[in-house]
Amino acid sequence: MKKVFLVLSIVLATTALKAQDGATGPELSIGLDGGIPTGDFKQIAKFGIGGTVKFAYNFNENVAATLTSGYISFGGKDLGEGIKWPATGTIPVKAGLRYTFPGGFYGEPQFGFTSMNNGGGTGFTYAANLGYRTSPGIDISARYEGISKSGSTLSFIGLRIAYAFPFGSN
Repeated sequence: MKKVFLVLSIVLATTALKAQDGATGPELSIGLDGGIPTGDFKQIAKFGIGGTVKFAYNFNENVAATLTSGYISFGGKDLGEGIKWPATGTIPVKAGLRYTFPGGFYGEPQFGFTSMNNGGGTGFTYAANLGYRTSPGIDISARYEGISKSGSTLSFIGLRIAYAFPFGSN
């Protein structure tokens, strides 16, 4: 895990140094998130809903460093015989590097950690995010997200629709 963060840090720093001439500055997006559990997680959880805030520093029109956090709650499933799994609340904190292609489509790998309620603790989080955005304006994305802890992984397909707006001086 330390190696992943080291590589991500080097990539972000290198990108920042190379892109200073075309910096377009910071932006903030506020979004509504949904999650469809996959794998073992779908056995105990229903659709999740919540919200996220994403800070991005746009080095140029194509490359941005991102930091995302929020809250998503997944409903618990009825396991039969009067047993119901409780809702699972997640608070992710993820750093990423977004590359926007001409036309507004982008890819964004993300890494970080997620805190879970109900005694779930904290797990390493990774996500592969694909989306479309207008700058500034609407940001629509889908991602695969995994939360790994103690040899098991909770995963889901995340959907996000957000409004992004620039702030500060360029």
